[in-house]
Amino acid sequence: MLRKDFEKNANYNSSPEEIFARTIIVKPEGNLKNTLNIPRFPNFEYGVFPDIEGHFGSVKNDHFKGDLNLKLFGRANLSDSLQIYAEVQQHLIGNLDLLPVSNNINVNHVRSNIGLYAAQGTTSLRRLNIEYLKNPLDNFYTRLTVGHLERMYSGISGEVLYRPYGNSISLGAEINYVKQRGYEQLFNMRNYKTVTGHATVNYVNKNYDITSRISFGRYLAKDWGTTIDISRQFASGIIIGASATFTSLTKNISERYSPDKQIYMTVPFDFFWFKQSRNKGNFKFKQLGKNGGQKIMHNTNLFDLMTAGQPESLKNSWNAILN
Repeated sequence: MLRKDFEKNANYNSSPEEIFARTIIVKPEGNLKNTLNIPRFPNFEYGVFPDIEGHFGSVKNDHFKGDLNLKLFGRANLSDSLQIYAEVQQHLIGNLDLLPVSNNINVNHVRSNIGLYAAQGTTSLRRLNIEYLKNPLDNFYTRLTVGHLERMYSGISGEVLYRPYGNSISLGAEINYVKQRGYEQLFNMRNYKTVTGHATVNYVNKNYDITSRISFGRYLAKDWGTTIDISRQFASGIIIGASATFTSLTKNISERYSPDKQIYMTVPFDFFWFKQSRNKGNFKFKQLGKNGGQKIMHNTNLFDLMTAGQPESLKNSWNAILN
């Protein structure tokens, strides 16, 4: 793109569409250290935003429960690859603590004790981890995370993504060795531990901005199965999607272990804060407390992280280039 196009726009003699017509988007190349805009390390990010967690039940007297929480996060970027991330949550109001505890002894209770986590973790350390991100080879991206991965599990997690720039199809895989955290969500641990992981195929329909993902692997309750996820990202950055998971555990005759389904909305943190951030708020409409088909809820997903710089994402958000 040319500087004169921005100058014309400032004088109301051009538009973002005209600038885009004269812009060529190419794959990022070269040594970033040779650029002028080198971030200084260490640098820090922080923010506060609301978090809504809802339970949509399917039995009598269990139609809806929810919590309103306040989250405070902080990120210390030690280099362009290494960061330390922390997230604290304060419960404000709600009744998720009333969710019943499962008494099924034939299933590992990987999520069904959520009522105990809500009751005893009113002020909690949701995440505290160190994360290493790297682009070791052309089109390959990796992530290694160690620490409190989410509210219920701590451990070590590794992920690799193969995503050629501008391609519609990408492949990913992750593996996690985790141990269940104490209900107060500080530093105590419970006895349950497991290995979980998945291989994923991602497809982006560039004409309709729809992303489809299908993954297969081992879930937290040691069940095996498949997750199908379809979502659409809008120009505002908001993502709306739906997913369904089918595993060996969901074949159980109990209604509680029917296929795990959800509708979700992801909102950029910019909506709640005065400066740009890669953090996002997640709002899910699902039945909580199921043990089948449960994954680790990572704060960083390589596919999502690499989406912002893809040609279709730049095109969709182009009108905001002058903001």
